[in-house]
Amino acid sequence: MKKLFNGFMIVVFLVIATALLFNFNGNAFSFETSELNKEQVIDAEKIKKIEVESSSTDVLIKPTNSDEILVKLSGEVSNKLKSSFVLEVDEDNDSVRIKVERKERSFFQSFISISKVKLEVYVPQNQYEEIVMETSSGDVQYKEVEVKQLNIQTSSGDIDVEEMSEVEALSLQASSGDISLSGIATQKLEVTTSSGDIFSNGDLSYENATIEANSGDIELENVEGDLSVKTSSGDIELRDNELKENVKLETSSGDVNVFFRTQPDSLKLHFKASSGDGSVSLDGLQYTEKSEHNIVGGLGEEEYQIDVKTSSGDFTLN
Repeated sequence: MKKLFNGFMIVVFLVIATALLFNFNGNAFSFETSELNKEQVIDAEKIKKIEVESSSTDVLIKPTNSDEILVKLSGEVSNKLKSSFVLEVDEDNDSVRIKVERKERSFFQSFISISKVKLEVYVPQNQYEEIVMETSSGDVQYKEVEVKQLNIQTSSGDIDVEEMSEVEALSLQASSGDISLSGIATQKLEVTTSSGDIFSNGDLSYENATIEANSGDIELENVEGDLSVKTSSGDIELRDNELKENVKLETSSGDVNVFFRTQPDSLKLHFKASSGDGSVSLDGLQYTEKSEHNIVGGLGEEEYQIDVKTSSGDFTLN
C-alpha cells in the first residue's frame, strides 16, 4: 500500500511540474502589470432601471452632475490577465445592464497574478424605478443616488450604503460580508447576512425593518420605525436618543444591550431567556414579573413595546 501511495504522489508531482513548466515558459509568473481602463457612456434621459453584475471586482455607484451615465472599469492587472476582463453595457428601452466578466484562465495564471480592478458607475440624479446590483467576491459602495427600489446582493464582499432619502424599498444581502448603512430614509428595509456584521453609522429611518445575521453582531444607532432584529451567534446593540418605535430583538448565543440617552416615559417590556440574565435600569418601571431569566413591566401609557429573547445571552436596558 505504501509503494502504491508513493507511486501516486510521484505521478501527481510530475503533472504539477509539467504544468508549472508550461506556464513558466508562457510567462505566467511575470509580475509585470499594466493599467486597465475601459469606459462607456449612456444617455440617461430615458433610463429607469439599472442592473449591475460583477464577478470579482469592487463596485462603486455615486451621483454625477452630467446628463449621462459613465461606466468605468479600471485598475492594475498582470499583463496576462488584461484581456480577460470584459465590460458589457446593453441598453433595452428604459433599462441598462452593466456586466463585468472575467474570462477563465489557467489555475496557475490566476494563482500567480495581480488584479486590482474596480467598476465605477456615475449616475445622474434622476428618479430611477429600480437599481439591482450583484457581485460574487467584490465590495459594493452605493452613495447618494435616489431610487424607488434598491436591491444589492454579494457573496463574499461588504456592502456600504449612504445618504438616501427617497427610497421606498431597500434590500441588502451578503453571504460572508459586513453591511453598513448611514443616512437612510425608506419605507421598507430588509438587511441579511450569513457570516458578517451589520451596523448603522448614522440616522436610519423606516416604516418597518427586518435585520438578520446568522453569525455576526448587529449594531444600530439613531433608528426610527418599527424594528425586528435577529442573530444566531452574535450580539445586538441598539443606541438611540429616545424610544419612538416598537422593538423586537432576538439572539441565541449573544448579548442584547439597549441604551437610550433620554429615558423612555412610555413602554411595555418583555424579556425572556433560557440561561441569560436581565438587567434593567429605568426609573418608575412597574414590574408584573421580575426574575433572573424573565422580566415583564410597564412604564406610563405603554405606547411602545420592547420584546427581547435570548437563549444563553444577557440583556441590559439603560
